[in-house]
Amino acid sequence: MSDFQDEYDDVEFEAVVHLGGMVLDRAMELFDYAKCGDDFCIQHSGGYNTIFGGTNRLLWNPITGFHADKKYCSERFIEAMVRSGVSIHGK
Repeated sequence: MSDFQDEYDDVEFEAVVHLGGMVLDRAMELFDYAKCGDDFCIQHSGGYNTIFGGTNRLLWNPITGFHADKKYCSERFIEAMVRSGVSIHGK
């Protein structure tokens, strides 16, 4: 935890955990809404992006929010994301 404290002296650790929890909760809700809860996982998190999902890929960026990668998503997942207001990227 000392690395965190060195980099973010003015930020409470609990606030960061809460923020991460909110992002995680929303991602899980979106997978559940698409009836793809069994596909939910954290595939990668680094830099400015987090990738959720195995077959269906939901990306989160702190600047742009959530978007689905059409190339890696089922049609059902894409349709659910559109209904949820999540933007769709890719071909």
